[in-house]
Amino acid sequence: MNEKISVIVLAHGDEKELTRCVDRILNQNYENYELIVVSTQKNSELEEKANNNDLMTLYVKDVDKLENLRAYALNKADGDKVLFVEPNDFLIDEQSITTLNEVYTQKNADMLLNKFMTLRDGKFYFTNKKIEDVSTNKFLFYQFDNIEFRKLAGVLLKKSLFGKIDSNDLLKPDQVLLNSLSREAQNIVFDCQNKYVYDEVNGNRLPELITGKESELYFSNVYELVRKIKKSNYTSKISEKVSIALCIDENLVEHVGVLLYSISVNTSSFVDVYIIHDNLSYSSLEKLTELDKSFPTIKINIIKIPDNIQNQLNKISLEGNKLPVTSCYRFILANLLPSLDRIIYLDVDTLVLRDLTELWRTDLEGKFIGGS
Repeated sequence: MNEKISVIVLAHGDEKELTRCVDRILNQNYENYELIVVSTQKNSELEEKANNNDLMTLYVKDVDKLENLRAYALNKADGDKVLFVEPNDFLIDEQSITTLNEVYTQKNADMLLNKFMTLRDGKFYFTNKKIEDVSTNKFLFYQFDNIEFRKLAGVLLKKSLFGKIDSNDLLKPDQVLLNSLSREAQNIVFDCQNKYVYDEVNGNRLPELITGKESELYFSNVYELVRKIKKSNYTSKISEKVSIALCIDENLVEHVGVLLYSISVNTSSFVDVYIIHDNLSYSSLEKLTELDKSFPTIKINIIKIPDNIQNQLNKISLEGNKLPVTSCYRFILANLLPSLDRIIYLDVDTLVLRDLTELWRTDLEGKFIGGS
């Protein structure tokens, strides 16, 4: 017999399409599942359905936020797996749970995320996507581009994962909760069976990407700083000399001269170039020293990454891409060069074709980063 699946609906009880959501779940042909509905207020229609169907259990709890119902619902669930469905969304057909469980089982997953089908203006919109295995360290990156990684609903999960996370995480937004669950999952799969339908007609709002302090995507208080800077009518102090950062390793040293030449012949200002590296050979350092003598308007400063910072950077997973760890140096320029108010970062394989002075003097209007 198939493992038992607990389908959970957390509702206020007055959602426009709650009945449709429940009916679609009760119409599933999967052999071993239960429906648990936890509502913040009474609903006579739901009570009648629960009384007439052994698959459904209804609980009423007086709370303000639906997140506060999660732990209660999970405690009542008897299934080996859990599937949350939001009250205005629905499963597309009677095969939905069966199909999702088949993929889950075939891929030996303990977290199966599904590409949503969207109902908009009376039409269904969906995409086809190959099954993807998602490593834990890539989970955050998927959240940038895929709404399904920010919404708990539609995810088929091994129930035991919830017992491995901090109980306080059950009260947090879906995106944050999913991050915690992903760290405990052994096999995360992203599929496109189009069995879960997000209904846009009813005014549902898909969750925006959370970048605040409670999110693992939060790295600093930059947004708050920008707001304060704008409010104070801050005017940036731009030095006459242009500062440029290059981040290199042994393989890129040979390209530095061409880039510096293009800067020299096209830029009217004096330029300080900061070359960031980890462990260049003695011969490479000599080459850079010689280049410093070749361009009268350019001063080369060679900066070695401190060992403690390099040890932290070495923990970054570069799985699945061809970029070296030096590609991450640009993100910590503020830490490496704290005395500079601004700097232009250039890839070493860049050619400068115009005067960088114009770019250098661009007013960032209080923002921290500008792109050209």
